[in-house]
Amino acid sequence: MQVKGEELIGATLEKGDGIKVWYCTLRKGSSGRQIRSLHKSARFTCTSAHTAQKTVNVLQSIGSPSKGSHGKRLLVFINPHSGRGKAKKKYHKVVEAMFQAAGFEVVLHVTERPGHATDIVKEEALEHFQAVVAVGGDGTAFEVLQGYFNGPDWQQRTRTPFCLVPCGSGNALSANCGMWNAVTAVYGVCKGRQRPIDIFSVLQAEGQRFYAFLSIYYGMMANLDRGTDHLRWMGPVRFTIGALHEVFQRKKYAARVAFMPSAAASRQSPADMAGSGPGPLQEGAGDKACSNMGGQRQEQGRVGSKTASEGPATALLDGLCNFEQLDLGRANNLPQGWQMLPCEDTSFFAAVNLPFLDFTSRTGPQADFDTGCLDLMYIEDLKSRKEGLEFLDAIGKGKHLESTKCRLEKVAALIIDPLSPGTWLVVDGEDIPYKRVYVEVHSKLCNVLVA
Repeated sequence: MQVKGEELIGATLEKGDGIKVWYCTLRKGSSGRQIRSLHKSARFTCTSAHTAQKTVNVLQSIGSPSKGSHGKRLLVFINPHSGRGKAKKKYHKVVEAMFQAAGFEVVLHVTERPGHATDIVKEEALEHFQAVVAVGGDGTAFEVLQGYFNGPDWQQRTRTPFCLVPCGSGNALSANCGMWNAVTAVYGVCKGRQRPIDIFSVLQAEGQRFYAFLSIYYGMMANLDRGTDHLRWMGPVRFTIGALHEVFQRKKYAARVAFMPSAAASRQSPADMAGSGPGPLQEGAGDKACSNMGGQRQEQGRVGSKTASEGPATALLDGLCNFEQLDLGRANNLPQGWQMLPCEDTSFFAAVNLPFLDFTSRTGPQADFDTGCLDLMYIEDLKSRKEGLEFLDAIGKGKHLESTKCRLEKVAALIIDPLSPGTWLVVDGEDIPYKRVYVEVHSKLCNVLVA
């Protein structure tokens, strides 16, 4: 038997003086993507039980090396409701055994309610873990991320990478990290390869602050996502059904959107971005917010979760020092460098941080982990059902930006003032209060594990 060095993940003891070698080979999946398959060798007999244990320890240290000073510890969360309720079963059938073969010490939590993972992550000393692993969908990863920004040591906490073992409907984080199945995801955890990822703050009135890794949208994209929650039992197919329903409805959704192009943001001087002093967001008449968002502020991982202080600065938003006078209905009121989206009504609107929003659709073909900006894409009008169907086909292939109808802006910050009823404001697949929102990108703020 020959096992390549990069295939090895570890070994297990077998009846005293025996061992089995665990390894993952690379192959093409049914979609043509590179995935890993798990294998175990035949039983090898050592000269003694002591020798067998020493051999297992060596193979585990080679196949799944320790990446920190606190040993091979993982903080793992299972969302038992993800994957049509199969996440817990998949963990115990595949993931748990691979972690044991790799020699990891696992601190395991099964979430019991929305926001549970956030609350636990907030209280953990993340520097004592090699990684935080979410077993579920993007919503589970979103909850985990909120917990990173708790207290004044948040910068140290963000050094601990996180990842997603795909068990949900969309699994976008897994897709973007090349973790196309559970085995490939766990293989990535074992090898510990990581890369930086941009995170963006999403702020609303009354101290609400979210942190996101994937996307923010309303209208068509929100409705095919949150509007199909009752079809979660169907898996990813629900997104296709939701998209077809939106196309045949031919609806347009209104919002006022202001944005800071990333090129303009890079030219902003510290004086341009300076605010007039710290203060929490407050909601004023006409759903206008007035504040400088610098300094300490309250943040909320999910609606109803506990609040915590601190977090990365929002220098671009701090430059909007007088929100009371900020009327998005009048473009000439915008500060230097800011622009208005040229249309209020759109058939399609999405701002994305990563290429894949699920396992199949490359919604952001020009996006990447660490560009320091969001890809804001919009279509003013899909004039017919035929155009709508052509758009769905193109977005599945990542070719929709080749159409002259789909516009792209690279943005470092944006403000969305939603106007239309009958839709949601959705961040990383989670709906947030449907009111004005302020967004700013933080370059390379966190790290994720990749396959």
